[in-house]
Amino acid sequence: MSEIEVIDYQIHWTDEFNTIAEHIGQVAAGHLLRIDHIGSTSVPTLCAKDVIDIQITVEDLTNEQLYTLLSNAGYQTRPNITQDMLVGYDNSSAELQKRFFREQSGTRRAQFHIRQQGRVNQLYPLLFRDFLRYDELTRTAYAQVKRYTLVRD
Repeated sequence: MSEIEVIDYQIHWTDEFNTIAEHIGQVAAGHLLRIDHIGSTSVPTLCAKDVIDIQITVEDLTNEQLYTLLSNAGYQTRPNITQDMLVGYDNSSAELQKRFFREQSGTRRAQFHIRQQGRVNQLYPLLFRDFLRYDELTRTAYAQVKRYTLVRD
């Protein structure tokens, strides 16, 4: 396992997301509803791991054509990652189902969380991101927890 490093906010994260999202949109046209920048790299001024987290929202998680298109484009599937974990939900709940891909080999580190429209795991990262963007006190506290946790581990 590689070492996890939290770094200061990088202004280029948004541009990197946009480049990746444009490519995903071309590769998977007609098979997705939206592509969102999520996670800490999507929140201006927030420290983060240097990994672009992307949520791909789909109408139906069973659309195997989408996964074939992503794989054929060189995106790396992680078939053993099929659920999120969220306090208050049974880990086998349909509300937590997802598919997971990683970046194309040799490109910048990115993680693709494919989730079904309207499920709690699809809504939560968007709401949390937007709240952190809006609330400076919570954003600052969250950054302190992130940095402290990594120092202690």
